[in-house]
Amino acid sequence: MMINSKTELFKSIYEGRIPERVPISAKLPFEACIDYAGLSTVKAQWTFEGAEDAYDILCRKIHTDAMPVGGEEKNPAVFKILDSQGYQVTSSGSIQHSDCVTLFSEEYDHFIENPMDFFMEKVLPRMFKGLDCDAAQRSFILAKASTAFNERAVQVGQLTQKLGKKYGFFTPPAGSSAVVRAPFDLLGDFLRGFKGISSDLRRIPEKIGMACDALLPFQIFRGLPQNVSVLGSTFIPLHFAGYIRPKDFENIYWPSLKKFIEYLYCHGQVCQLFCENDWMRYLDYLYELPPGTRFIFEYGDAQKIKDTLGKKHIISGLYPLTYLKTATKQKCIDKAKEYIDILAPGGNYIFSFDKNPLSLNSINLENYIAVIDYVAENTWYTNAGELAIDRKRYGTVACPAIPELKTKYLENDFSERDTTDIDEVMSRQLRKYDTVLMNMLLRSL
Repeated sequence: MMINSKTELFKSIYEGRIPERVPISAKLPFEACIDYAGLSTVKAQWTFEGAEDAYDILCRKIHTDAMPVGGEEKNPAVFKILDSQGYQVTSSGSIQHSDCVTLFSEEYDHFIENPMDFFMEKVLPRMFKGLDCDAAQRSFILAKASTAFNERAVQVGQLTQKLGKKYGFFTPPAGSSAVVRAPFDLLGDFLRGFKGISSDLRRIPEKIGMACDALLPFQIFRGLPQNVSVLGSTFIPLHFAGYIRPKDFENIYWPSLKKFIEYLYCHGQVCQLFCENDWMRYLDYLYELPPGTRFIFEYGDAQKIKDTLGKKHIISGLYPLTYLKTATKQKCIDKAKEYIDILAPGGNYIFSFDKNPLSLNSINLENYIAVIDYVAENTWYTNAGELAIDRKRYGTVACPAIPELKTKYLENDFSERDTTDIDEVMSRQLRKYDTVLMNMLLRSL
């Protein structure tokens, strides 16, 4: 059978209809692609040389519906220029992540008062030692880092669009996607560190909750893209939920995250959540999110997930990537059948693995391709086009009241006193540059 287009598969499922067949979304990271092409990973990270040929080879071999290669490529030049304390560039040129505390426990009140200003004045100079200098030098360093960041963003964007058109892969519209953290995860992963946030949960849990709520305007600024589209999404990897007590999840982790997701939904943007670790005890919470929310599960009972979420939300993940390394090709295909039989009926299912591989060595590529080919050839629906999510059944979502972002570092009024027809265009364009700079700094944390 033939499909109209790979994009149509995703358009159908995102609009709440049953697609012609199960869409496939699986991605090999930059490092794995470069390794497969036999190139130097370190050199390619710095120069991007060879990336197009490496990606093209794998695009011909891997028959997914979304782009099968790429992802969030790390640019060591940005880390080096900023002198990042979170990502260290070693003498060999490789990148290593290290924990860095940029918010101290006694500073919560200051942070809660204005998170954006605190980021600019405290967090960024602590995370990026290159910015802890005089104004003239700081301006020069920011200009260099922005140039490096934007150069790589253009390279990745152009290559993605080129290969997407060449092979017909689904790619979200430009400017329709964002990547952010849950407020609690932002605190734990980038500000307090694992030890710090764990200690705070015991000593000052109320401060964490207040900080999470205070972060919402800041996170909305980052997570609501300019070009909202049903084909785009805001990706939120959920980290700490599996490591904290259920009462801390209920009282501290969840409330701000739920408000954030509901706010974006009310403004036309759907969220895609990567549920790291085991979320089985929190499925009822996930159910309460706006209809059509997209979930990628790392672990869990597929049948229970389908029964709880399958009529309201979109499910993916669960297939254990490690299985590809240890099992025979046929057993890998049989495992795919198991998940498809449970998750595909009624639609609202995108085939993917529980995570993207960290390296080429973490999978058996032959088995990886065999599983994807099986799904592409054997998951056709006989009732394509039928309603899969009845949004009317779930009613409207009340938009949470969240204050506007207040900061002296983002200009809120670019117009002159006398308004003109060009004011709105000018303001939108200039705000875009605010967003670009903040994305560069925050994506480099």
